[in-house]
Parts: sequence; C-alpha cells; structure tokens
Amino acid sequence: MNYNQKKMEYEGKILLAEKTAEFLEKSFDDMKESAKAQHEKDKENFEKVKQETLARHRAATQRSKQIHSDVKAQIEKAKALGKK
Repeated sequence: MNYNQKKMEYEGKILLAEKTAEFLEKSFDDMKESAKAQHEKDKENFEKVKQETLARHRAATQRSKQIHSDVKAQIEKAKALGKK
C-alpha cells in the first residue's frame, strides 16, 4: 500500500469517526429532549392525580362527617325513646 492509499484510508476512518460522533451527539440530544418532554407529562399527570385524590379525600371526609352526624342523631333519638 502506497502513501496515497494509506492517506485515503486514514482520512476515510477520520470521516467515519466524525460522522459517528455527529450521529451519537444528535441521538443523545434527541433522547434528552424526549426525556424532558416525558418529565413534563409526568409532572402534569402527577398533579392531575394529586388533585383527583384530594377531591376524593374531601368528599369521603364529608360523607364520613355526615354519617357520623346521622348516627349521632339516631342514638339521641333512641335515647329519647328509651326515656319514655
């Protein structure tokens, strides 16, 4: 192999290495952007679930208070009937 052939082979390897590095850089940038977008979606979904859970908790607490009040009224009614 003469000098020119070796030089062309070397330059070809350099070009291949540069193209590979460029490809990897673009790939990692794409993955980074995708991860950021997914993180934002996850944050939005978490907030949505958090709000839904809070609303369910408030409703359950209100029902519990109502049931407690109803039971207390029934006990007082039973006590009043027992005194007669």
